[in-house]
Amino acid sequence: MAGDSYIDMARRLRLWSPTLPFPLAQQFIKNRYRQTVNDQTWSFSYAEGQMTVFASIFGNAAVIRTSNTVVLTPNGGITGISIVSAGVNFQAGDVIYLVGGCNAQVTVNTVGGGGQIATWTLSNVGCGYSTSSTQSPSQSYGGNGTGATFSITSVGNGVLPGDNTTIVGRQILFGGLAPIYTIVQNPDTQTVVIDQNVGIQTQSQISFEVSCIYFTSERTDFERLETFKDTVNSWQLWRDVAADELNAWDAQRSSAGTPTILANLTYNTEYLALLTPGIPDYIGLSSTSTPNVRQEIWPRQQADYVYPYLYKRAVPDLQNNTDTTLGAVTGDIIVEGALADLCMWPGTPEVPNPKRNPVEYNIHQKRYNDLVDRAKYRDHAIIERDVKNAYMNTSYAPWPFDGLSARFYQNHAPTGLVYGGF
Repeated sequence: MAGDSYIDMARRLRLWSPTLPFPLAQQFIKNRYRQTVNDQTWSFSYAEGQMTVFASIFGNAAVIRTSNTVVLTPNGGITGISIVSAGVNFQAGDVIYLVGGCNAQVTVNTVGGGGQIATWTLSNVGCGYSTSSTQSPSQSYGGNGTGATFSITSVGNGVLPGDNTTIVGRQILFGGLAPIYTIVQNPDTQTVVIDQNVGIQTQSQISFEVSCIYFTSERTDFERLETFKDTVNSWQLWRDVAADELNAWDAQRSSAGTPTILANLTYNTEYLALLTPGIPDYIGLSSTSTPNVRQEIWPRQQADYVYPYLYKRAVPDLQNNTDTTLGAVTGDIIVEGALADLCMWPGTPEVPNPKRNPVEYNIHQKRYNDLVDRAKYRDHAIIERDVKNAYMNTSYAPWPFDGLSARFYQNHAPTGLVYGGF
């Protein structure tokens, strides 16, 4: 059922105070609506998102101490490839992207009957790929057709996308150890710019790893995370862990594998400021995005993976006359609360507020509280059905964390990493 509109609630408020300017009536309504939706957790406050983790890219780097520009030579560029299935409905000029790595492209030159690929060219060798057989070929996407598959017969040195988007926002480590840097620019096929100057010694060749280590929601209405789950292992990642605790356990960040923790880190304010204006990163954030929380996945995931998550969203303010209230929050609730606010407003020196009355404020505020309690009762069943039953049956990742050896615990937590739980 549709809620009450912004303009109708403002009109109802003015029935109690006809001299109240209409824009001011709207402001009273807007303020009380914002308070109502923010002070409570309503069923409509929840939404879903997903974090897509792309397979790690490895190779060698040339680094200069105190510089934030790094030259990379990635592994896994395709040097040999054959077509397994020609697909259907393709057109000459279609560009097809190969899955299993980063940015390898096949350009369709000519097609046969039914749009099957007849001739083609490997137009970008990409990076991060490994060989595949005709029995288990590499899939593809893009272009006008579907169903084309390829066998990657050999790989060598690769190239970066060089588009300032595809790998921007991912993290990079050198020598497999901390510090963890974030890529803020990728202007060409060999160069990346990172968010801090390199701290290690200048080296012409050191191994690197580009991985998706930090989680920031791609949703513009994200307010806070509720649960972050691994559907393959059927568990949630632990979230009540701070970065300083993680530093005590694995300061080197040497652990990679199946993540069990999503550790609180910081806001991404400085990262956003370093992005190239007008060009989004790999999840769509740009230099004008609102800063948001950044959290670290540990141990880091190096394979292609998807992590669904549930979050509390920031409900938008009432802006347009036709905007309506949501869910169990009705116009009666908002108007009653706005009346309480109106009774405490003194007006201006030139035009005092005739409705100002602290006694009436108490009356309207009590009615407002009663209406909110009733709405919460009606909404409670929806929250249990949509949130609790859908998500809270997913257990947490094992504790102590699977995948860590006894030697790790002995070396990293001599005072007792293994305790009873959070």
